[in-house]
Amino acid sequence: MSPQQQQQQQRSGYTKAQISEYFDRLRLPEERRRYDVAGLEPGDALEYLGTLQRLHLAEIPFENLTLHYSPHRQICIHAEELFTKIIGDGNGRGGYCMENNGLFGTLLYCQHRQDWRDEVRVVPMPLDRSGAIQKHMQPGAARLEWQNIAGNTDPDQRLWVYHYRRDERSDFETVYCFSELEFLPSDYQIMNYYTSTSMRIFFTRIVVMEKKLLADGELVGSLTMNQNTLKWRVHGTKEREIKFESEADRIRALEEHFGILLTTTQRDGIEGLPSEIQNGGGA
Repeated sequence: MSPQQQQQQQRSGYTKAQISEYFDRLRLPEERRRYDVAGLEPGDALEYLGTLQRLHLAEIPFENLTLHYSPHRQICIHAEELFTKIIGDGNGRGGYCMENNGLFGTLLYCQHRQDWRDEVRVVPMPLDRSGAIQKHMQPGAARLEWQNIAGNTDPDQRLWVYHYRRDERSDFETVYCFSELEFLPSDYQIMNYYTSTSMRIFFTRIVVMEKKLLADGELVGSLTMNQNTLKWRVHGTKEREIKFESEADRIRALEEHFGILLTTTQRDGIEGLPSEIQNGGGA
């Protein structure tokens, strides 16, 4: 068996029935659903990718609840486990970066579009070395630059660096970078293990969540939870804020604002952890 065949065997895919359930979760209208996009022109494929990504960000929350509301606090990124947790169980759950991106990446892999796996790393924007400013959620803007970064020992080394600014009055901030090297499933397993277990990572210390807000098909803001605070931001402006005084407040907010239902076992999993909200709002 060739290395390429071995690699394909490592990657799990989803059936058409599973993809249909996925589209149900995204609330993608039936007439806009595609199960194989290999024949689309590049511009049409990129537009469709943007639609899927916007819906994914709005309907599937970014969250690290398994690291706090769980009896085991272990995250599995196998494609079938991700599907069960986020789609199949019907409990409103999402996941953190390794989970949501793993689920979305598997969807793209199943739709037979090789170049998508280049474009989806950040946002559906071209890998343009000119550094042109790209459309983002208003009033923000973004750009990609092909550049060396601090810490590179090779001055000729280049990476794609993603920059973001909040509005026209703000400076661009460096957010993160990525290469064009394809990571294997085993690479993600190693990254997931460290990210989900190290106490040096904020994911293991506090509860964080976000989902994007959608209006007329466009992303306009976000709903974010940071430990004991829930905030709504629209077009860069904070519109509302809630402070949790107890675990009961946060559990209620998970259900009311994110549609997430935790079992009794999951709710009890946070007892005694630093991330538990003590009565009065402290952690």
